[in-house]
Amino acid sequence: MIWIWADRLHIYIGLYFVMFIWVFSLSGLLLNHPRWAFAQFWSEREELTYKMSFESGGEAKDLSRARSMMDKISLVGEIDQVTTYADGRFKFRAVKPGHIIEVATNTNSDSVSVKEISTNSWGIFQMLHSFNSVVLGRVEEQRDWILTWVWVITMDALCVGLAVVVASGIYLWWCMLGKRALGILSLCLGTSGCIVFVFAVG
Repeated sequence: MIWIWADRLHIYIGLYFVMFIWVFSLSGLLLNHPRWAFAQFWSEREELTYKMSFESGGEAKDLSRARSMMDKISLVGEIDQVTTYADGRFKFRAVKPGHIIEVATNTNSDSVSVKEISTNSWGIFQMLHSFNSVVLGRVEEQRDWILTWVWVITMDALCVGLAVVVASGIYLWWCMLGKRALGILSLCLGTSGCIVFVFAVG
């Protein structure tokens, strides 16, 4: 009975997450090898700058103000880098994989300056690898775009799913008596390599 369930979990969870694993594998290669020709997506980005009329609603908090501005000028994405300057300038970014929108205005202005930066498909893959809206050391930031939450929850499920696939794979391998020796060798080599990396960077 345990064999049957381990086999089913190993197969079907693996099939469900196969495309997510491919996305992370490809984006990981882009992060590790930014000098590869096809990874030069940033130099091929497209930029569009324009102005839009905007009537401020008098929001007190920076994040509320940014959200209000996005709603009024029909922008979508994860709000990032919200900044208010002493001279009245107000800036923030709306980010989604492959697309960055920089918005700037002034307290005394009735318009906003918008700069849209778009990358190609390789840029989307690279940004997906680390897209979660949370920056280490900036705990005050919160996820405010529904697709960010969906992506983060999916990646959490992927982590759990991979752990289940690995655990079920180990169980299935252990039940195959003829493959235990080679499996033990592979397990020991992999474990040793992981330990070396952990202590090397620790």
